[in-house]
Amino acid sequence: MTYNLYTIDLLTLLVHKFIYAGNIRCATQAEIFADLECTLTADLAWLTQYCQQWRLKPSVSKTVASVFHLCNTSANRQLNILMIGQRLAFDPEPVYLGVTLDRTLSFKAHLQKTFAKLNNRNNLLSKLAGTTWNVQASTLRTSALALC
Repeated sequence: MTYNLYTIDLLTLLVHKFIYAGNIRCATQAEIFADLECTLTADLAWLTQYCQQWRLKPSVSKTVASVFHLCNTSANRQLNILMIGQRLAFDPEPVYLGVTLDRTLSFKAHLQKTFAKLNNRNNLLSKLAGTTWNVQASTLRTSALALC
């Protein structure tokens, strides 16, 4: 709640901003990569100044740059975006609110991770059900609901 009080008066930036639970995501689009780099660097400089004014500390190590593009060569391009004088790391599959994003926004990487988690949890339930511990059906159901 207090973080919302800090960010409620953020001025309109050139980029689209998404604010949730202590995180700010900036997104923009352009036909030329140099325009993206210029816009994002300028807005990050303004955000950094805003954070310092309100005694918030932005983390360069947790801040990444990503490109979403249908062309393979363009999607893997590492942007030259600076924050507090340091170049941001490139992440081809960033995670936002628990969802893994991929270059084409097909959510394939997220679905693969979700499948692996569910497969591990199903294996655990299968082992519980197949043991000689005489696990009751209600216990298995409760475990399944807790794991999901």
